[in-house]
Amino acid sequence: MENKEIINLEKEIESYKEAFDLYWNLEEIQRWKSIFVSTTNKTRNILHSGLDWEIKIHALRDILYFFAPRMGSFKEDCPEELWGKAHKLTSSTIDYLRYCWKMAGNETYFVPSNELFSVGQKVHLVKGQLMHLGFGGYKEIADFEEIHAYEIIEITGNDISSMPTYNIKFGSTIRNARHNSIEKVST
Repeated sequence: MENKEIINLEKEIESYKEAFDLYWNLEEIQRWKSIFVSTTNKTRNILHSGLDWEIKIHALRDILYFFAPRMGSFKEDCPEELWGKAHKLTSSTIDYLRYCWKMAGNETYFVPSNELFSVGQKVHLVKGQLMHLGFGGYKEIADFEEIHAYEIIEITGNDISSMPTYNIKFGSTIRNARHNSIEKVST
């Protein structure tokens, strides 16, 4: 499986480098290309080395950080024509990141579709459960007694461990929650 995942990632990195060349006349794009090439070359060297899986995870997070929607990031300067390629590269990076996560001995999950919560369903947080596990390593635990009945407003996908995640809302508060950190409100 590793070969398939890394081949896809390599292909998407090359495709993205070629796409940068289409915008060679934009000074801002060339600055980002330099950062992208440096980041991906470093990542490639690490991925093809015999280094620890955790080091590979950290290197892959650098690629995701490049595309992160934050102030001052490439996302702000990225021409619309490159968004599709950026999405494909990000998806390939996440696929390989999940593989490395599993190979590092971290827990991974599978939740059957008939056990997923649905949009509109009322839930509450479960104290002590990991609510959020970001691709960048950020963790948030429900460490409080939760009395609010949140409504699921969106199924957002799976986190690094393949645990389904949801956006839940109470009043004007919107939070991200993993499948195992919420439970159905009893009626």
